[in-house]
Order: sequence, then C-alpha cells, then structure tokens
Amino acid sequence: MKKAIKILLVYFVYLLLTICFGTVFYMAFLGVVNATAGHKVVFWNQELFIKTFFFIAVCSLSLICPFVISYRIRHRSGFLQTIVYIIVCVINWGILFPIAITQADKAGYEEISVEKRMNSANYFRDSGKEIYYFTEDLIEDGKPVPSIVISPQKDYAVEYREISADKNFVLFKNAAPYNDIFTKKAFSNDFIFTYIDTRILLKNAVSCLGKGWSFWLGFLSIALVISSLYGLSNLFDWKLLDTALVIIMYVLILICNTYYYSDGFLPIKLKYLSGGFFTTLGRFVDNPALVLLNLSASLLFIVIGLINFFIKRKSVEE
Repeated sequence: MKKAIKILLVYFVYLLLTICFGTVFYMAFLGVVNATAGHKVVFWNQELFIKTFFFIAVCSLSLICPFVISYRIRHRSGFLQTIVYIIVCVINWGILFPIAITQADKAGYEEISVEKRMNSANYFRDSGKEIYYFTEDLIEDGKPVPSIVISPQKDYAVEYREISADKNFVLFKNAAPYNDIFTKKAFSNDFIFTYIDTRILLKNAVSCLGKGWSFWLGFLSIALVISSLYGLSNLFDWKLLDTALVIIMYVLILICNTYYYSDGFLPIKLKYLSGGFFTTLGRFVDNPALVLLNLSASLLFIVIGLINFFIKRKSVEE
C-alpha cells in the first residue's frame, strides 16, 4: 500500500526537480548558445526565463513517466501500484500537459534565442569559403559594417566590403543553432538537434490542441506509448536490465516521433502514407500513420506486460 501511494509522491517530487534543475541548466545552455566572442556571456534574462520555464515544464512532463517507471522497477509492489501509476499518467497527460503546452505557446517557446544574431568586431571568422573580419559589431538586420573579406580559394585575395546581414547570412547559418561560429566549433551536438527535437513535438501538440478533441486524442497516442512502457518494467529478474530496456525504448519512441517530421522521411510519407485510408483518417487526426504506429506499439507493450504478469503469477501459485 505504501509503495503504491509513494509513486504519487515520487511523481510530484521528480517533476518539481526536473523542472527546476532543467530550467537552470537550460538557461546556462542558452547563455552559451547566445554567446558572442568578445562580449560578456549573459545567463539571466527574465523574459527568457519565463519562456524557458514553460518549455522545460513540457519536456519534464514528457520525461517523467520513464522516471516513475524506473522507481517502480526498484520498488515493485502489487496491482494497486499499477492503479496509482494509471492515475499519475492521467494527471500528467490529461491535466498538466495541456496546461503546460498552452502556457509555453503563449510565452513564445519558439523564440528561446537571441532577438538578433551578432558577430563581434576584430575577429577573423571562417565561413568555409571566405574569411570575414568586421571592424564593427555586425548585427542581424542592422546597418552595413565595414569589413575585410579574404578568399583562400583565390590565393587569399583581400577585398573590402560594406556588409549587412539578415538571418540567412552565411556565418549565421553556419553557426546555427549558436550565435557565433566560434561556439559552434567548440561544441558539437549535432546528434541531439538532428534526432530528438522536442520543439517539433511541441509545435504539433499546440496545433492538435487547437483543432479539436479528435486531433488532440490522436496526438496523445505518443503519451499512451510512453506510458505503456510500464508493461516492460518487470520482464527480467535483474532490475538493471528492465531499467535499460525502458530507457532505450523511450529514446527510440522520441526518435521515431521526431524523425517522422523530418525531410528525410517526407518521400516515404508521400509515396506510402498518403491517399486512401490515410486521407480518410486524416480528417480526424493529424499524421494518422504515426498515430497508428504509436497505438500499435502501445498495444504491444501492454500485451507483453499482461502476459508477463499472468506467467509470473502462475509460477508463484505453483
């Protein structure tokens, strides 16, 4: 009984800790992302903090179920524990998650970055084709800046230019998601930004929530598949294997749900997942193929959990 009720307490403690620490670390990360050589790194901005807080709240709510499952693996109990876990999932996905994404959308989660990119003066920056040296700070959509441009491919020919830059300026594009190309060269996180992009999922959640209940239920298929990982929490006698399996499957779920929106998956969607049945289903949910995939995986995890439960129960009785 105590172990079952304790899951509810663990849920709220884990949620509070992940939001607090996640916000602090993400603010520090943004300080690095927005840093510019020769300028002071800013780690605190009130407006940025509000945006970050709600964005991290959404991420934490998406992450919390595997944390709760890992606690359950280490403190296994009876059927009542499963009932309490279901209540936790309803609170998490049915109440708190919609509130969090609504507030994140109002706060402007898509604008968690510098308002205008900037490259500081008196530094040589290599774009890959040309080397730029600005005599003044170059600010996105700002005034033209006297600059020296060196072309290595032309025997290091030197040219004087008045350069004005928009968001598509080569140094800004090459530095993305960072503000300065120097920072991009110092930190490599292409895997994180390529394979797991929570902003894509958040954008889809906001869209589905505004379209109506059927679209929202369709999006919650990802909530169901994440929550149903509970069915994999008691497969092995070695608890570490159960924990590793849950974590691996959770990461794969996020990768699959993110990759579905990528340009690389677009030809498959156009060739195999459009027209006919998917068009009909698309009247009620967004991304029907992804919804069906999540529901199928959910059913698989639940069935595995039920079969494992009855097998172990029978072995105990014998």
